[in-house]
Amino acid sequence: MWMIEQAKKAGIQFNDPLINARQYNVVTNPIVHDRTGNSVLISDGQSGKVGPYFDPGRDFAWANDNNSSNRINQHLTGMNATELAQYLKDYADPKAEAQPNAQAWHLGLNWKVTLQFQNAQYNASNPGKFEKLLKLEQQFTTDPNCKPKEVLGGCKALTEFQKLKSNDVTGTATIVYRSTREDEAIQITNYLNWIKANYGTALTFKAANGVKAK
Repeated sequence: MWMIEQAKKAGIQFNDPLINARQYNVVTNPIVHDRTGNSVLISDGQSGKVGPYFDPGRDFAWANDNNSSNRINQHLTGMNATELAQYLKDYADPKAEAQPNAQAWHLGLNWKVTLQFQNAQYNASNPGKFEKLLKLEQQFTTDPNCKPKEVLGGCKALTEFQKLKSNDVTGTATIVYRSTREDEAIQITNYLNWIKANYGTALTFKAANGVKAK
């Protein structure tokens, strides 16, 4: 919907009655998915034994005049210099993840912000899957059995990454948090309120049958 709103501002016309009829502005089954550990060539999920796989890690990059600091690992966004240094030391090549002073302060939804929308049971003393997946990403960079071999079972971090996920309707391990489990359902209402407050995009949550998210 945010993309549609930006297009409208640029003068492109849309059929709003059709958008409302098809409920493009309604969230019914909020899940969090991730294809890390899945085959790049075929979507075989946890059944695949040999890669190449989608590796852990996501880059956030932007254009500016200083090419040495215009990218940062998405997992490190929203951190101050002290926090950044603490996390960088656990990567095999810290400079490949971010420059010491790199930050994307113009990025509204950073990784630290997303933590508050996990299931309400998670907190500093009871970390959720987001934090666990970050640790596995760091381990992936330091384990010589992970690159370039890419064999599930041989690379412990990649194997554990897959175990934290569950299968989607195709039988592929892509679901980090599913909405039909009380212990996994994200705080979707708080998330949609945050989107409206920060981006102005109004979305409605209408839970589908069996959805536990609130």
